[in-house]
Parts: sequence; structure tokens; C-alpha cells
Amino acid sequence: MENLFYKILKDTNEKAHEIIETLKFKSEKTILIDEIYSHLINEKNEKIINLETNFKKIESININYQKNIEKLVQQNTILKVKVMALESLLNENINSSMD
Repeated sequence: MENLFYKILKDTNEKAHEIIETLKFKSEKTILIDEIYSHLINEKNEKIINLETNFKKIESININYQKNIEKLVQQNTILKVKVMALESLLNENINSSMD
């Protein structure tokens, strides 16, 4: 009877040890997965920050281009008015010399 009791204790102890090792392995595996996931999240966040920074730079450049385009359009309009004025003066000069 005593041998049977020790055998049951030994078997129970071995099973408990196996369960502990399995839990320990799963815990280490979970920690590793969490570390990898955390690393990936950090990389993703860094990329998002870089993209946002680049987007702001592009927006700033776009605003500058828009201002430059508006300035060029304004200068073009002024030049058109000056050309029209010169054409008008030229026509007046031609008409007055014909009289």
C-alpha cells in the first residue's frame, strides 16, 4: 500500500512538473510574442510619425508652389495689361501718323 501511495505521489509530482514546464514554456513564448508585437508597433508608430512629418513638408512646399503660381498669374496679368496698353499706344501712333 505504501508503495502504491509513493507511486501515485511520484506520478502526480511528475505530472505537476510537466505542467509547470509547459506553463513556463508558454509564458516565455507569450513574453517573446509580446516583445515582438511591441517592437512592431513601435516601428509602425515611427513610420507613421515620419509619414506625417513628410506630409507636412509636402503641404508646406505645396503652399509655397501655390503662392508662387498665384504670383506668376498676377505678374502675367500685369504684363498682359502692359502689352495691351503698348498695343493701344502703337495703334494710336500709327493712326496719328496716317492723318
